[in-house]
Amino acid sequence: MTQGRRARDPWARVDELPDPARMVGMLEDRAAHPDQAEMRRRFWEWVGVRPGETVLDVGCGTGVWAREAAAMVGAGGRVLGVDPSRVLVEAARRLARERGAPPHPAFQVAEGAALPFPGERWDLVLAATLFTHLERQADVMGEMSRVARRGGRVAVFDQDLETFVVNHSNRDLTRRLMNLHCDGRADGWSGRRVLGLMRQAGLARVRCLPLAWADSEYGPYMRYSLHGRAAFAVERGAATEAEAKAWLDELEDRMRDGTFFGGLTYYGFVGTK
Repeated sequence: MTQGRRARDPWARVDELPDPARMVGMLEDRAAHPDQAEMRRRFWEWVGVRPGETVLDVGCGTGVWAREAAAMVGAGGRVLGVDPSRVLVEAARRLARERGAPPHPAFQVAEGAALPFPGERWDLVLAATLFTHLERQADVMGEMSRVARRGGRVAVFDQDLETFVVNHSNRDLTRRLMNLHCDGRADGWSGRRVLGLMRQAGLARVRCLPLAWADSEYGPYMRYSLHGRAAFAVERGAATEAEAKAWLDELEDRMRDGTFFGGLTYYGFVGTK
């Protein structure tokens, strides 16, 4: 493969992967990190979810956000998660039964660019870490706005992959690996584009909440993320296998001696229809 061609994003084709169950574990590992949990808590508090509301989670993955929303809206509300991946939807249903107290959210297979619902139906339409994987961002935002009720909210929680940092002695190689991975996504700059997409979709009073994830322990999701960047660079010819191995070996050394640090900037957005 040449460096000028974008590879297919595995998160956009989960059901086609050799081991899609691994992606389920990665999403749940990320959700379990204390900083991730704190970001979700702050985001929910900022957006404001009330008992009895209806919530649609677009690109729901394994249902982490939907499970939390169901607890907030209670028995008088309704939460539905949709995702194009059958594997993730099946996992979301199972995990809702295993990990969440009633009322449980519902899940179904659906594409964000063609939501199978009438207009003006939901009090809150949410997409979490979805837009970085989308080619048709404006179409999905337009659908989210369409199905939100008048006076309802559209909310997005997303990342900006060029703000991913890691402490490493080889600055040039680190920049090469991190930026290449950012550019290999459908939109590694999604975090800085969402506000404009919301305004273009006709949403009013769009606000932004900056948030950050930090990991000083080299936990499972951080390890997955950085190993993925190294493998992607080798695949694209941007680094040799020896360079990638040495880069990863230093991260392991830093984990053992207490000098590892990695982090990523996230942004919350909410607008009113």
